[in-house]
Amino acid sequence: MLLRKSIENYVKNNSLNSYVTISVLFFLFAIISTSFYYFNKSFNSRYYADLLNERKSIIFLKEIKSKIDIYNAIHSSSEVNNSKEKILILDKKSIESFLQNENCSYLNSKISNSNIVISKNEIENYSKNVSKCINYINKINGENEIKFKESSRNIYYIEIVLIFIFFSLLVSFVMYGYFITNTVDKLIKNKLLFSKIDLTVANSQNISNAIEKIMKIIAVRMGFDMGIYWEIFDNKLVFKEIYTRNVELKDFFQEKKLNLTERKIIENIYDGENNIKSEENNIGKILFNKFSIKRRVLIPISFDGMNYGLYEYFGKKNSGLLQDAKLNLYKKISYYLGRIFFKNSSSVELSETRNLLEQLRFALDEAAIVAITDTNGTIKYVNDKFCEISGYSREELIGFNHRKINSGFHSKVFFKDLWSTILTGKVWHAEVKNKRKNGLFYWVDSTIVPIFDAENRIIQFIAIRFDITQKKEMEEVLFKAKDDAENTARSKGWFISTMSHEIRTPLNIILGMVNLLGDEIKSGKSKEYFDIINLTGKNLITILNDILDFSKIDDHKLELEKISFNIIDTIQECVSMFGIKAQEKNLIFKTDLDEKAPKWILGDPVRVKQVLINLLSNAIKFTERGSIIVQLRYLEEGKNSFVIKISVIDTGIGLKPDSLNKIFFSFSQAEGSTNRKYGGTGLGLAICKGISKAMGGDIFVKSSYGKGSTFSFAFKAKSGDPNQIVQKEQSIDTAMAIKFPLNILVADDSVNNQFVMCKFLEKLGYSPDIANNGKEVLKIVDSKEYDVIFMDCYMPELNGFETTQILYQTYQKKSLPWIIALTANVSLEDQNKCKETGMHDFIGKPFNMERIIDSLNRLISNKKFKDKFEENYYIALDKEKILNHFSGDWQILARYIELFFVYFPKMLSSIEEAIEKNEAKNLEISAHKLKGNVGSFFVNEITAELKKLEEMGNKGDLTAAHELFNKVKSKLNALLLVLKNFLETKH
Repeated sequence: MLLRKSIENYVKNNSLNSYVTISVLFFLFAIISTSFYYFNKSFNSRYYADLLNERKSIIFLKEIKSKIDIYNAIHSSSEVNNSKEKILILDKKSIESFLQNENCSYLNSKISNSNIVISKNEIENYSKNVSKCINYINKINGENEIKFKESSRNIYYIEIVLIFIFFSLLVSFVMYGYFITNTVDKLIKNKLLFSKIDLTVANSQNISNAIEKIMKIIAVRMGFDMGIYWEIFDNKLVFKEIYTRNVELKDFFQEKKLNLTERKIIENIYDGENNIKSEENNIGKILFNKFSIKRRVLIPISFDGMNYGLYEYFGKKNSGLLQDAKLNLYKKISYYLGRIFFKNSSSVELSETRNLLEQLRFALDEAAIVAITDTNGTIKYVNDKFCEISGYSREELIGFNHRKINSGFHSKVFFKDLWSTILTGKVWHAEVKNKRKNGLFYWVDSTIVPIFDAENRIIQFIAIRFDITQKKEMEEVLFKAKDDAENTARSKGWFISTMSHEIRTPLNIILGMVNLLGDEIKSGKSKEYFDIINLTGKNLITILNDILDFSKIDDHKLELEKISFNIIDTIQECVSMFGIKAQEKNLIFKTDLDEKAPKWILGDPVRVKQVLINLLSNAIKFTERGSIIVQLRYLEEGKNSFVIKISVIDTGIGLKPDSLNKIFFSFSQAEGSTNRKYGGTGLGLAICKGISKAMGGDIFVKSSYGKGSTFSFAFKAKSGDPNQIVQKEQSIDTAMAIKFPLNILVADDSVNNQFVMCKFLEKLGYSPDIANNGKEVLKIVDSKEYDVIFMDCYMPELNGFETTQILYQTYQKKSLPWIIALTANVSLEDQNKCKETGMHDFIGKPFNMERIIDSLNRLISNKKFKDKFEENYYIALDKEKILNHFSGDWQILARYIELFFVYFPKMLSSIEEAIEKNEAKNLEISAHKLKGNVGSFFVNEITAELKKLEEMGNKGDLTAAHELFNKVKSKLNALLLVLKNFLETKH
């Protein structure tokens, strides 16, 4: 039997044809059943006729036998009966024929309607034959009876099946007729439903009025007790209207109207039980409890993925049979109403779009220069603005090619790009210079858009332009001003570079000579004069460096390093530099360092020192009594990221409120008298601010006039790694040439510079050769192999850059000498130029012994020379820094070195003994003690390794302690030699 849904769909789609087909099948089966009935009846008739005939034959035979018996009893011989009976004599031939005939039909035909007379001779035989015939007929009759019963049983079963099929078809026929009638009725009602919807929409002023009436039509058609229409507002369902035929329901919901709150958008159709457990079905719950409403139907109004509203219906009757058909109807209603909404919104949008386009066209014509051309560039339309700016009338433009207004300013490539762009359907945009009718030029910002037909073929181009003539004229003025500013900036840079070069060149000679004289002058007035000259020269270098730093900051060319360094040690180092001066002024000088702050950070320690030294220098300078406190605080920003804040708090003269905003400006001080009394260029704090900004921070000040100031320097940083310390370049003692023999060539056109450089190198034990220009350098290196060339960059005939390039072309990289640039131009551009040329290092003028030693240290530590000097340890000593650490008092420093020599062996043996005995705590104490003593000499390499030994003791892991100790021990012994030489020579 067909499924209900299949029957329904089949009937709905093929109702008339299917009904005719079923009818034909039903009547065909009726004819077959009737034919089978008559066949069965004929079969039974034939059977009973044969049976009657056989039985009749038996009766006749029995009569013959009876007559024979009677005749045999009465007569003893063959006599003819005188009666009128006809006598039939059965001879032998007749008997054989009789026996051969199975159904005895021959005998029947003989004896039928005949009198029987048998001769006496044949009576006995005939009697026997008759008995056999009777027995045979009985046998055949029994077999036929069995066969008949079997056939009758089969026919009986067939009749039962046929009767069942007949009645089944009859029932199906009746039910199918009902389904057809019901479906046709529903289809008609559905057609009427949609017709009513169309009529309602057509007769309504707007879709909102129609949608409420349609809710009522659907409720009446489907037999719902109540319906609610929800419209979509702000992406939610909002109650709009209610319909019900039940007065009690209507009155109830008018009271409860305020409870119909906003709901989420529902997208799926639902027809089923009024689920009172659902959280969103608050209305259904009320209806179920109050009015026993059992059914709920949800019909969202949607089309093409867009939702426009929701019909929610309730009814007391269940959905019943054919629920799928109802769901299909609901889907059609949802789609149909959604399409109506879509068409309505589309028509509204279309109307609005048309209105908007009209307004845009009006606005465009009022504001823009508009032209439309065909695909060949022939003008089809121009607006008033076009005529106004070009000076042509419409008649002079329409029908002519757009080339009519070309200025000749743009190249053929320009127009080729234009046409290749718009002919491929793309939008083209550029600034175009055109020519007016009067010959004057004007600029427009032009956008050309292709216009397509229905088959996506380009039919026209619309050009929308805006007059930018004034803008272009202003740009020309700005470009000129920019060029002037750039020329001024270049002039400024050239001036600073030239000034720096011209000042540094003689200053290099002056300070070099002063440095050399320092070894000769030990005391007296000469020493005093020497110190004044030396200090003045260094102050001049400081001013030059400040000007260069300021120039870098002003040009946004300040570069920062990113290396791991110990912020605590950096602060302590800066504090120690000003300890003596603070002590001389009887100031309380201390630090307040946050214990939670990270010790190792990633940043630029040189710039941090530069800012802090500047702030401390000002604090010392402007504080006569009280205290100076250096404070460290930090604030976490994220993983491994934080803000470091260093504050210098003093009790000095303070600042007036009107001075707070100007002290960070260039060449600015709090008061004019400040420069006269305390000195300075007014660049210090401006440079500090620039450095702070470059480091992602800033500098702040809080001050109270007469009470003191707090300068805070904040910058962003990340966690550093103590194992990735960039060590300070190492210094070498006067026996350096013995430990590290190098062939050195000094190339400089200045005899004075040659003299100073050679004297410095001779103090290190070297005997350098001299070249006056680049040509001499090339000639000399052909005759002798050099390890190092100190190359002045700006020599006559062949400068240092050109010479370096020729050396690279002449020698392989492995055999090329190590080239150290010498120049008074110390700007970043000059340094980069040296690197790009291939020079290995850079020394700015004026140079000093420490700078030369630092450069040689980098050379020696380079892989090229490392194998050559692998076993030699060398130690850096910043002698000026060490002396400043001891307040410039040579006697105190000398005494400290002597005591270090006394206690050093004991401290070293304590470390060794702790390692041997595996005493971690003693190792931590001993290493910490030695680190503190060595720290006064600012040898970062040794203090860092002693710090590692200290940490090993703290952690209790001495696995690698012995190896590290041997390495530190060798370097400490090298330090002793350098300190001994330092003590003996006082330099």
